[in-house]
Amino acid sequence: MGRAYVDFAMRYPAYFQVMFRADAVPLDRYPEPRKLEDEAFGRLVEGIYKAFTDQPVEVRRKIAVAAWALVHGLATLILEGSLARKVGIPKARQKQLADEVIGTFSSLLERRGS
Repeated sequence: MGRAYVDFAMRYPAYFQVMFRADAVPLDRYPEPRKLEDEAFGRLVEGIYKAFTDQPVEVRRKIAVAAWALVHGLATLILEGSLARKVGIPKARQKQLADEVIGTFSSLLERRGS
């Protein structure tokens, strides 16, 4: 799911950027995109809740937010050029790095959820 998030951002940067500009697109006026946004986040929360059944709801919610923040942050760093400028990651390698970071995070969650 995280890889698809970053991939979408890289394939459709303008859509990705406007999706998170509440000042440009007030989602309260557009119930269908709002519903889709809620469903997508709901799938993430559901997966986290299943993997961490032994944790309180609030902890599971925080893990879901951390996972979202991770992939959103990666996508934003790539689109804004920060990985290239600040960390020196060449553009051609940024998608691979994002995949590796997401893979590492996922494997930690999988080990924890087993």
